[in-house]
Order: sequence, then structure tokens, then C-alpha cells
Amino acid sequence: MLLVGAACDAPPAPKPPPSLFPVCVDDQWGFIDRTGKIVISPRFARAMSFSEDRAAVNIGGKWVKEPTEHGSWTVFRGGAWGYCDPEGNMAIEATFEDARDFSEGLAAVRIDGKWGHVDLIGRMVVEPRFAWAGGFHEGLAAVGLRPDETEIEARLCGFIDRTGRLVIPAKYPDAKPFSDGLAAVCITWPSAENMGLEQWAFVDHKGRLLHDRTYRFVLPFSERLAAVFKGDWTIEYINPAGHTVFVAQRPDGQPLEAHYFFGRWRGYKDEAGSFSEGLAPFKIDAHEIHLYMDGPGHGFYYEGGTWGFLDKRGRIVVKPRFADAQPFSEGLAAVAETRTVDTPHDDGTETVRTFRKWGYIDRTGRTVIDMQFDTAGPFQNGVARVEIGDDWHDRSIGYIDKTGRYVWQPRK
Repeated sequence: MLLVGAACDAPPAPKPPPSLFPVCVDDQWGFIDRTGKIVISPRFARAMSFSEDRAAVNIGGKWVKEPTEHGSWTVFRGGAWGYCDPEGNMAIEATFEDARDFSEGLAAVRIDGKWGHVDLIGRMVVEPRFAWAGGFHEGLAAVGLRPDETEIEARLCGFIDRTGRLVIPAKYPDAKPFSDGLAAVCITWPSAENMGLEQWAFVDHKGRLLHDRTYRFVLPFSERLAAVFKGDWTIEYINPAGHTVFVAQRPDGQPLEAHYFFGRWRGYKDEAGSFSEGLAPFKIDAHEIHLYMDGPGHGFYYEGGTWGFLDKRGRIVVKPRFADAQPFSEGLAAVAETRTVDTPHDDGTETVRTFRKWGYIDRTGRTVIDMQFDTAGPFQNGVARVEIGDDWHDRSIGYIDKTGRYVWQPRK
């Protein structure tokens, strides 16, 4: 039953996260343990990972094909979302249009198109009234107001406390979660006037700007360091006091150059990521692609490049040689290599298809699990989720241990 109110009551203390992982069997979702044994029988339309002893699950939803300008795509629609516990019982009944992970005892849920937060027993602690809501971090959660509440034709973001009170005004086009006492916020949204270059900064728990500094882009703090993309396109790592710890550099000693054209979604020339387990991924030498010229900047983007890893002093510990890379988890990092397949045709032509295969390396850069997966996730409790298949929405999901052995063979 969904209860409303009692916002001042403290939520139950969360138990340690269980070693349970979502799997799909004949289009129904359940959960296995780290040995591959089914613990919660597959009976949900969809299931997310556990967080704080709760996993968001959907009942009654379906994957459907919807037309697009260039064909169709497959999306998940309908049903209702709730939360199950590690025994498979519905801890919070499925009554929501959408649901997110728990963090700090609360989870964002959507009702009638509006987002609020529930606690671990289903009490509505923050009434649904936001266009968007994130998870709680350091006692605050980023939320977005609807366009008709902001007097402009866009969402504006601020931060609420656990009672739902807006403690940092909703005046930012975008905002990231708090970490190390600071949150990344967008000050100026990209537009034709500013050549598609937004400005970002950090604010503290009271909404005060960190040293009045702004950047082209920033990443949230992780392990007390944050990558900031400066106005001259170089990338620095700063500490929570705002001081530069080091400038990210290429193997030749030159600074990384994070150029991008009219929006970050078009990619960077060079790039640097967040720290995890003392190392951060970085990329160099993406090349420009020019597809068409239909207005200023259209048709330009960056593609390719190679990835490596650097430490907290800025030293390169794994040289750039991978087509893609993810942060380290439990001593291993997922990395990808590019492969090309030529298919000859009877008329003498051939089709060239380029794709990526993922595997895992250790902290020295040594490959410990061969490149063989179409996607590869982080390790959690000794197990990582991998996927096999060319079609991203119709891949087979499996789980491997740190030797690369399947504990759950890929299946749909």
C-alpha cells in the first residue's frame, strides 16, 4: 500500500546491498545470485538492479515498435512500476508510471507525469510536483520545474532537501548530483548566440558559486577530484577548494584539448573522465567528421580516438590504445577495441562494417578477459553484466566472473 505523509519519520536503515542481479528468461525478468542460481523467479516485465534492498520492477509493460522519421525503434511502454525486496516480495506495490533507484533511503517516482520521492516502505515523502527528479546525495536532490512554472520554454533545475523544500532555487538549465560538498550546475545553456558552448560551475549546499569560476563543461567530483574543461579547451583536475591539482596531458606532454562543435553530443577531440579506484580514463586524437553544411557548424563532429588511464598525479599508467574505456571497478575496467568486417558482393562491391568488442584490463593495462562482448558493465560483488548481439535493444544478457567465466549464459 502507498502511504502519504509521515515525512519527518526516519526511514529504516538500509541493509547491505544483496548480491542479486536481474536476468531475463523468455521475456520475463527475475534475479540470480553471484553463482548464477535463480533466487527470484522471472515474473516481471522489466527489472532494474538492487539499491538499498529494493529493486524497481515493472508489471504489465511491453516492448513495442514505434515509427520514426527513418523507420522505427523499439521502446518499453505501459505497465506499472513498484519495488521488490531480496526475497522477491513486493515491498512497494506497483502503482508508479516510472521509478528510479534508492539513494539515502529515498527514490524518485512518477505519478501523473510528475516526480516525487518515496521512502523504503512506500511512504510519499516528497509529493510529486516536479518535471524531473534525481536521487538524493549528501541530503539534497536535483529537481526540474516544468516550463510553465519557470516562465521560459525550458526546464530549470534546483535542489530540494528531504522534506521537499527547494533550498537552492531552480534557475539552472541543468544540474548534477552533489559529491564532496559541491554540485555541478549549468549556468548558460548552449545556443546559437554563444556558438553552442554552455557554461558550467560548482555550487555548495547553500547555492554559493565556487570562487565565481565557470567552465565550458565539468564532471562531478569523484574521489575529491573533478575534471573541468576550460575556456582554452584544456582539461584540468581541481580539488573541492577549487585549486588546480594537475593539467591532463597527452603522452607527448602536451595538454589535452577538449574541442567540440556546437554541443558536447558531437564528441570531443580529447577527453578525460572521472576517477574511480585511483584512475581516470582519458581519450586523445579523435578526428573531425564533416557530413554536410546546412547552417553554421552543422555536420561537424568528432569520432574515434584512443583511450588510456591516468592517476591522481596526472601520470599516464595505461597508454591510450583502446577504442573506448569505462572506469575501474573491483580492480578491472571494461575497454573496447575496433574490429572491421568486409563482406564481398556478387557485383564486385563490398560492405565494410566497423564495430566494437569489449573486454577487461587490470590496473597495469594487461588484458585479463578477452574482447568478446558487445557491451560490458562494471563489476559488482565479483560479477559483471555483459551483452551479446548486434541489435542494441534485442541483445542477450549474461553475467561473468573475474576470470571471464559465465555464471549466467547470455539469453534473452
